[in-house]
Amino acid sequence: VGDFGSLFESDASSIKFRPRGLQESYELESGEDFEKYVADSLYHSGFKVRSTPRSWDKGCDLTAEVNGNRVLIQCKQVRRAKTLLSGVGEIIDARSSYKDCQHLALITNALSISSSENALAREHKVILLLGDSVEDFGDKLRSKIFQ
Repeated sequence: VGDFGSLFESDASSIKFRPRGLQESYELESGEDFEKYVADSLYHSGFKVRSTPRSWDKGCDLTAEVNGNRVLIQCKQVRRAKTLLSGVGEIIDARSSYKDCQHLALITNALSISSSENALAREHKVILLLGDSVEDFGDKLRSKIFQ
C-alpha cells in the first residue's frame, strides 16, 4: 500500500478548530465524519494528516506525522456510551502494509474498551485515546508520542 491517500487540509486554515463534547461525537452522521473530526483535531495540533482510501485502508483510517514520528490510526466511533470490543487488531494488522511507522493508535469516542483489547494494545504498544479525550485528541496523541 505504501504512502497513498489524500492529504488532509483543513477546510480553511483560518477557521479555529471547534472541539466537540462526548455527546456531540455520538451524534456525528457517520464513521467518516468521526474520522474527519479526528483528522481536524490532529491537524490543528500540528500533525500532517493523510486519509486512506475507504476500500483499501488495510485497517488504517489515517496516517499522521509530527516531528518525524509517523502514526497509523484506526478510528472507531460509537453511537452511545458503551465498551468498544474491536479495533486494536485492525491497526496492528495495518502495520505490515504501511512503511516507516513508529506508532500505532486507536482513537475512539467509547469510554472504555474490553479487557482483551486492552491487553492486546499493551502487548503491541498501541496508543489508546478514548472518549474522555474527545475534546483534544490531537494534543493527547502528541503527549503520548513524546512522553
